[in-house]
Amino acid sequence: VRVRIHVGIGRFHGSPAIIGTLHDVTQERLREAALAKSEELYRTLITASPDGIALVDLTGTLTYASPRALEMYGLTDKKEVIGTRVIQWIAEPDRSEALKRLMEVIDKGQLVNKVYRMVRKDGSLFDVEMHSSCLHDQNGAPTGVVSILRDITERRKAETALRESEENFQRLVYSTFDAVLVYQDNVIVIANDAAAQIVGLRNREDIIGK
Repeated sequence: VRVRIHVGIGRFHGSPAIIGTLHDVTQERLREAALAKSEELYRTLITASPDGIALVDLTGTLTYASPRALEMYGLTDKKEVIGTRVIQWIAEPDRSEALKRLMEVIDKGQLVNKVYRMVRKDGSLFDVEMHSSCLHDQNGAPTGVVSILRDITERRKAETALRESEENFQRLVYSTFDAVLVYQDNVIVIANDAAAQIVGLRNREDIIGK
């Protein structure tokens, strides 16, 4: 049992006396310990997260940026970003859309997932997948927005490279005079006109899907 003791000088039955009161603070201390443990857990999760985490207030001003978020933007000190407008870290073409989405999150409290082009400290651009949700106080009033930031620049590059490779392959297939068929799961997914004509069809559209 933990107690808080208050001691003072007073009088008892007309004579000077030391008067003390005891207050059981066991539950209070347990709650404080649980809160401290919870806060430490959240700090550990935020620090260890491979994604960046940022908080903005209702005016769109950054109030917190996790270590990973700082790294993504080429920053080393949170003082470089705290107090700045979040919009300045978003590429110019995406700013109006970002402001619109921010207002939607605050007004409707809904979760919004969006991809934006972002601006690093050195001015270079990168792609971020942003998941945002509104924060509320105990009365349900909005207090700000928390966003999880995932750098998808390399994923975008890989997707673009794959798409270009597929387009180049298709151009090669369609331009050759040799018959070409590509099967996937026992279905023809790519074919050229030469292949269709061999089986008595007019063009490749007639054989794809067979």
